[in-house]
Parts: sequence; structure tokens; C-alpha cells
Amino acid sequence: MKSIPPLSTACPAIVPELLDSKQAAQLLNIGRNQVYELAHCGRLPHIKLGQRLRFPRTALLRWIEQEMAI
Repeated sequence: MKSIPPLSTACPAIVPELLDSKQAAQLLNIGRNQVYELAHCGRLPHIKLGQRLRFPRTALLRWIEQEMAI
């Protein structure tokens, strides 16, 4: 009888397209306060949903590439 692989290996992780500030900070390896500062001064791509800021993952990855090219 075959064993069933653990759930973590059987199902791929779901990666959200819109990140919250904590997730964006982890992706960028910076603090949450710096995420907010960069967003409020217009340097970091974000959208506002009600009172909350969300950070499109693909836009952040493009932003990283652009920052590295400078």
C-alpha cells in the first residue's frame, strides 16, 4: 500500500497577489515602517483598499529589478 505524502508537499503553496505590509516587508527584507514610508512618498507601488494599503507582488518584484538597475 502506498503512503500518502504530507499535505505540505502534495499541495503547492498559495501565493497571494496582493500583499499586506508585513508580507511586503518580508519580501523586500525591510521593516514595516519603511514599507509605509516608501508607499506614502510614492516610491513603492501600492493600492489602497478602503483604509488599507496592499502591495501587488508582481509590481514589487518589478520595483526591485528597477532599483537594482539604478
